[in-house]
Amino acid sequence: MMSGIEAIEILLVDDSKSQFMMVSDFLEASQSEFRVEWAKTLDDAQEKITTHAYHICLVDHDLGETRTGLDLIQELVDAGCKIPLILLTGHNDRKIAMQALQAGAVDYIDKLEIRPGTLERIIRYAIERSRNLRELQHALEAEQHQRALAEALLDSAAALNSTLKFDEVLKRILINISNVIPHDFANIMLIKNGFAQVVGCQGYTSEIEAQLYETPFQVSTTPSFQQIVTTQQPIVITNTQQFEQWVALQISYAPVSYIGAPIILEGEVIGFINVDSTKPGFFTTEHSSPLKAFADQAAIAIKNAQVFEQAQALAAAEERQRLARDLHDAVSQTLFSANVIAETLPLFFERKPEEVQHGLAQLAKLTKGALAEMRTLLVELRPNALTETDLSVLLTHLVNGFRTRTDGAIILNINGVERALKSNVKVDFYRIAQESLNNIIKHAHASKIEVTLNWWSGGVLLSIQDNGRGFNPEHIPADHMGIRIMRERAINADIALEVTSTMNQGTIIMTSWNESNNDE
Repeated sequence: MMSGIEAIEILLVDDSKSQFMMVSDFLEASQSEFRVEWAKTLDDAQEKITTHAYHICLVDHDLGETRTGLDLIQELVDAGCKIPLILLTGHNDRKIAMQALQAGAVDYIDKLEIRPGTLERIIRYAIERSRNLRELQHALEAEQHQRALAEALLDSAAALNSTLKFDEVLKRILINISNVIPHDFANIMLIKNGFAQVVGCQGYTSEIEAQLYETPFQVSTTPSFQQIVTTQQPIVITNTQQFEQWVALQISYAPVSYIGAPIILEGEVIGFINVDSTKPGFFTTEHSSPLKAFADQAAIAIKNAQVFEQAQALAAAEERQRLARDLHDAVSQTLFSANVIAETLPLFFERKPEEVQHGLAQLAKLTKGALAEMRTLLVELRPNALTETDLSVLLTHLVNGFRTRTDGAIILNINGVERALKSNVKVDFYRIAQESLNNIIKHAHASKIEVTLNWWSGGVLLSIQDNGRGFNPEHIPADHMGIRIMRERAINADIALEVTSTMNQGTIIMTSWNESNNDE
């Protein structure tokens, strides 16, 4: 197990030199190479530990001082010592053994029972166990970081789904960056006509913020930006004061550690996400990957926001709201979550098999949902696909896609024989269902959603019911446009729409269309 270490460095803390000699002799009799150093007092031990990297430390309980070996172990653990500690004692006392383990020791050895072979095995086992615990802790920290990153990215994507207002999307991205990458300042820049201009920032004083918005940076003459554009990769500068080509503003804003990532759209760098710290060496290459992930998310958000702003000047209110609903990145959210799970599962394969089984089930659910969402997107993107596909098929794809976005159950019931519908009626039924499910997932916190499509000789009825927190239909906030959009679509296609909701008792959305309205 320790074959990768040429010699095992051991510190023995004991006021008896004879004990030191005995331990040394025992270890010299083994087949492996050990190097044992002696510390006679607690102070001597603490000094040696701070100046030398030992693989393990053996601490005698009785040191002839006012403090015992237990005190030393507790002090070292409190100080953040990562060396595995073993308590040695001549007392066959279970109480002392428990105190040692509670203090932070990895093991307890009765000196009267020490044998050459057993001592070596105990030392090797303690070192290996300590290393495994560190690896597990590192894996758990990595998994927590991945989860935090996934949640932050999904929240940024939710901003894209809920609004296409440019300033709101940028603000959400900057907030989520701060939840994953600690920093003092952050800004987002977009490139226009060769100049990088700040379009969103966080952490600055109002004076500095105003100057940042007013100060363009020529990309070709700013070495850090030019490098990012050329490589299309993040750049980390651990100390800007030692970076001769650093371009700084002539204001009281002096970042010392910097990391920047490119915002890339269609193969072209369209901007940068920049984060700064006043501490030198604060950022490392490990921060590059999560910042790049935010930059990729920002590219989609920025592009969608730009498209939406252009659409506001060119299209009517109905078309603008259609873009707000249709421009989303649901599939990439699902696949990103699946990727995080897939990368995390190997870390727990041997240690927590029950977690692996749960993860595999979740992974299967996500990939199945991503496939359904992709089918839905392909149908929507292909010309005439919505009008050519049966409504029951459209709803099936839609429901399968939404199942990965909630922990609640979504049930789809289709009754009767499908009949031909006018094209606009079919599309508006589909859009109303899509908007209803979006609102339920985002606002209702429902554990059960039931979608029922009933065909009958005189027409069709679609109901969507949830057991969520409900709302007052007469007092809908102005920025919640889902119900208004559904009503507009219903009026457009002569669809009867009824919304019934009670606080904490769920919502029922009932839509119907009669054959008598069909002029074809």
